[in-house]
Amino acid sequence: MQRSNIANVNFQYLLIFSGIILAGLIGYFIGFNGVSKLFIAGILGVVFLILTVIRPWVAVSAFFALVPLESLFVFEGSITSTMTKLVGAYLVVLVIITGSLRHIHDVFSSKKVLAMMLFGGAATVSIMLSKDMSFSLPFLISLWLSIILCFVLVLMIRDTKTLNIAIWALLIGGVISIISPIFFRFGRVAGYELQRYGGLWGDQNEFAALLLVLIPLSVVNIITSRRNIYKIISVAISATLITGVILTYSRGGFLALGLMVVLAMFKLTSGRKRLKILAISVPCMIVAFALFYYFFSEDIIARMETLKFLSSKEAVTKDASLKARYYFYFELTPKIFSEHPIFGLGLRQIIFNNPYHYVTHNTFFEVLTGTGLLGFIPFILIIVLSWKELRTVEKAEGGNDYYLRYCALALELGLLAYLFAGLFVSLDMNKMLWLTISMAAVVFNLYRINTGNSHQSVNRSRNRDHYNDRRLTYPNRV
Repeated sequence: MQRSNIANVNFQYLLIFSGIILAGLIGYFIGFNGVSKLFIAGILGVVFLILTVIRPWVAVSAFFALVPLESLFVFEGSITSTMTKLVGAYLVVLVIITGSLRHIHDVFSSKKVLAMMLFGGAATVSIMLSKDMSFSLPFLISLWLSIILCFVLVLMIRDTKTLNIAIWALLIGGVISIISPIFFRFGRVAGYELQRYGGLWGDQNEFAALLLVLIPLSVVNIITSRRNIYKIISVAISATLITGVILTYSRGGFLALGLMVVLAMFKLTSGRKRLKILAISVPCMIVAFALFYYFFSEDIIARMETLKFLSSKEAVTKDASLKARYYFYFELTPKIFSEHPIFGLGLRQIIFNNPYHYVTHNTFFEVLTGTGLLGFIPFILIIVLSWKELRTVEKAEGGNDYYLRYCALALELGLLAYLFAGLFVSLDMNKMLWLTISMAAVVFNLYRINTGNSHQSVNRSRNRDHYNDRRLTYPNRV
C-alpha cells in the first residue's frame, strides 16, 4: 500500500481492526494454556466496549442477535442473568454516553408509552397485593426491563440502515438457534414419541412463536435486497426458519403459520405485482408443502390429530396437555376472575392456584388472571396501538418509505401470528413479544422522522422559490 493511501485511512478503523486481531490471538493462545474463560471474555469484552462506543449500532445488532439465543446464561442464582440482559443493560449506558437522550421527546410523544406505564404500574400493584411477592418480583423486573427496552430502541435506532442491520442480526440469531440443537441432545415431550426442537430458546411452543415473527422479516429481505447474493441468503434463512417452526411440532405454531400465509397472500397479491407474486409464490408453496408432507407428514399428523379430542370434555381427558388447557380456559380462569376482577392474583401467581402448578397456556388469560382488568385493558391497548402504528406506516405513500412500509407489513403479519400462537401458550412476559412491540414503535418513529424531513425539505424549497419570486418582482436598486 502506498504512503498516500495509508494517510487516508481513518485511525479509528486501524485501531479497531488491530484490537480485534490482538484479542483473537491472545484468546487463542491462552485457551490452550488452561487460562480461565472469563479472562478471554474480559479481553473480548474490552474490544466490544471500544467498538460499540465508536459504532453504537454494533451493540444494537448484538442485542437483536442474542434475543433468539435465550439459553446463553452467564450467571445463575437468585437472579438469572443472560447475555441478552447484559447487552440490553449496556444499551441503556450507550444511550447516555452517545447523547441519545436528546431525542427523548420521540419516546413520550406516543400514546403507547402511557399504556406501557399503566400496564407496568398495574403489574406492580398486583404483586404487592399477592400472597408471594418474592416469587413474582423477577417477572416484574423482566417486564419493566422490556418496557425500558422499547424506549432505548427508539432512541438508538434513528435511521433505516441501523434497523436493517438489526433485523439481519435477529434473523441470523434465529438461524443459529435452530441449527444448535443438531449438536445437542434432543428433548422428548411427555406423552409423545416426537422429538421437538426448542433451539437455544428452550420452550418449543415459545420458540415456534418467535420464529413466526422472523419469517416475514426474512421474506422482506428477499423483496427489498438489491443484490442477488442477499436475496439468496434471505431465501435460505426463510427456509431454515420455516423448517424450525415445523420441527417444534407446536400445534399453535402450525395454525398460526397457516393464518400468516393466508393473510400474506391477501396483502401481497394486491396491486400491480399481483400476477408476478402469485406466479412465484404458488409454485414455491406447492414444492414446500410437498417436501413438508414427504419428510414430516406422519409426525405432524400424529401431533395434530390430538386436536380431535376437543370435541367434548370427556374426550379431552384422553390428552394430558389438552385436559390441562381445558381446565385453565373454562374452569380456573373464570373462577379466578370472578374472585379477583380488578387487581388479579399477581404475575404468575396462578401457578399456586391450580393442581398442575403451571401457567394458563394463554397470553390473554395469563394477563387477566395475573393483573386483573387494571392490567388487562392497558395490555390490549398496547397491542392495538402497535397495530395502528404499523398500519399507518404500511399505508404511507412515497418512495422514501419503501423499506419501512415492507417492514411494517412484515411486523404486522408477525405480530398477528404471534398473538394467535399466544392463544395456546403464555407469552405476556416473552422478550420477543416486547421486541416486536418495540420494533413497531421504532418503525413508526422512523416514518415520522422521514415525514418531518420531507416536510422541511418542501418548506425550504417553497421559501427559496418565494425568495426568488420576490427578487424578480423587486430587483435590487443601484
